[in-house]
Amino acid sequence: MEDISVEEKIDYSKMDYEEAAELVKKRNEKYLDIFLEELKSKGLTPKTIENHMSNVEFYINDYLCHYDVQDFEEVL
Repeated sequence: MEDISVEEKIDYSKMDYEEAAELVKKRNEKYLDIFLEELKSKGLTPKTIENHMSNVEFYINDYLCHYDVQDFEEVL
């Protein structure tokens, strides 16, 4: 799969669900990396970081994609 910038808009309606969901998850990795660095910079414990990361990853990669494949930034 090619590297996709976060700023690039993608028309997911022309893809099957699995293909679109994989693209969204790949794009979300960038957001998760940014979030992880922010949590680390706040001096949180590893367990707290793990809990926050797990919750956010579930929300943006599973919950939002369950009903309709969409980018995280589109739901903000």
